[in-house]
Amino acid sequence: MEKYRLCNINTLLIAALFILLSLIVVVFNYYQVQHNELNQLSRGLYTKNSIFFTIKEKAAEINWSEIETSDDYTIFSELGSVEKNGSWQEVRAIYFNKSTYDPPLAEGRFFNDADFYNNDNLAVIGKNIDGTDLLEKADELYYTFAGRSYKVIGIMGASYSSKLDNTVLVNLDSLQSDSFMDSTVYVMNIAHSPITSDLKLPLLQNDLPIHVFDRGDSGTVRAMDIGTQQLMVTFIFIILLFSTSVISAFFWMNRKKSEILVLWQCGISLKTIGRRILSTYMAIALVCYIFVGTGSVLFFKLSLTFNRYSLFIFIQGLEIGLLAVLISSALVVWIFYVQVAKRITLKGKTYR
Repeated sequence: MEKYRLCNINTLLIAALFILLSLIVVVFNYYQVQHNELNQLSRGLYTKNSIFFTIKEKAAEINWSEIETSDDYTIFSELGSVEKNGSWQEVRAIYFNKSTYDPPLAEGRFFNDADFYNNDNLAVIGKNIDGTDLLEKADELYYTFAGRSYKVIGIMGASYSSKLDNTVLVNLDSLQSDSFMDSTVYVMNIAHSPITSDLKLPLLQNDLPIHVFDRGDSGTVRAMDIGTQQLMVTFIFIILLFSTSVISAFFWMNRKKSEILVLWQCGISLKTIGRRILSTYMAIALVCYIFVGTGSVLFFKLSLTFNRYSLFIFIQGLEIGLLAVLISSALVVWIFYVQVAKRITLKGKTYR
């Protein structure tokens, strides 16, 4: 009875260590998501590989959904800054194919596929856009630009200040017929550039001649600071992960010495004992990690801390973290087990 009680206590202690290890992964993963969000917002929703271009010739109405590429992409059109009630607001048009980065929202929702080329005038505004800049019609708020009224469907804003707080996004297709669009600057977020060697953007109907230029890395200084901090945090995480794995494995094997000796003296091979010890240890690690990981996902989802994109990145990070925990735990506990087995069998001469 006493031995059974000690076994339960040892299992609870090792479970507590694995819960701590899982929490370390969750905290690091949360930092990664916040780091990615800050990096994205510091660039104003552009990426470090964004393509800046203008249209060379006056073109007929362009259907931005017809770009010939298999990649997801986002098109921005910089419409300029406007002053309203003493404050400057940056206005951009947006279109995206398949998916895009969803900025943090204070209220409402971001654009989706059904909002484009559907004869709608829609806007997502920054949280600093004053209510006096908006019109109210039938309990709906509207933002006016270029002689049109855009229904406000969402308000952007993180828990910290960013340039998006004073930015207004409208659906790109609502402005296609306007003459000033011919001279506007376009920005494309895409993994692989579809632009041809003769500087044309391939469309389904015809190729669009464009002029590509380099504006420089938006948010470079902040990105460099974030990069240095990222390296430091990653280094600390690796140390914590490894040290916690070592402590857990040492504690586990120290409690299993007597059990290993008894099983070996009963004629069970040390390889069989090792597999049993390792499988039990890994099962505890897996259960604890799934418990903490699932709890963290539910918490962040229900608390609306993450948007859809951030939640996807967080879950992806948890999957990578699971592999890191299992591999590091298995490696360390097996090393400790081999050392214990060698001591039991007089320097390993009879290890089999």
